[in-house]
Amino acid sequence: KVMAHIDSLEGMIEIVFLPAYAPDLNPDELVWNQMRNMGTSKKPLKKGESLKNRAIVDLEKIRRNKKLVKSFFKEATVSFAAA
Repeated sequence: KVMAHIDSLEGMIEIVFLPAYAPDLNPDELVWNQMRNMGTSKKPLKKGESLKNRAIVDLEKIRRNKKLVKSFFKEATVSFAAA
C-alpha cells in the first residue's frame, strides 16, 4: 500500500534506502552532536532540575533555530535528505 501511494505521487517523493547502521548519513546524528557539544552535557544541572526537562529545552532551542537546522542538511553526507 505504501509503495502504491508513493507511485501515485508521480515522483513528488523519493525513497532512499540507507544501510542498517549509517550514523554519518543520518541528519538526526547532527542534532545529537549539537546537543553533546553545545547543549545538555556542557551545563551542570541546577538543583532539582531534571535531565529530561533540560534535554527537551535544549532540543526546542535547536528546533527554533531554523538557520542551524538548515545547516544540518547542508552537510555533504546528508545532503541527499535536503532535496
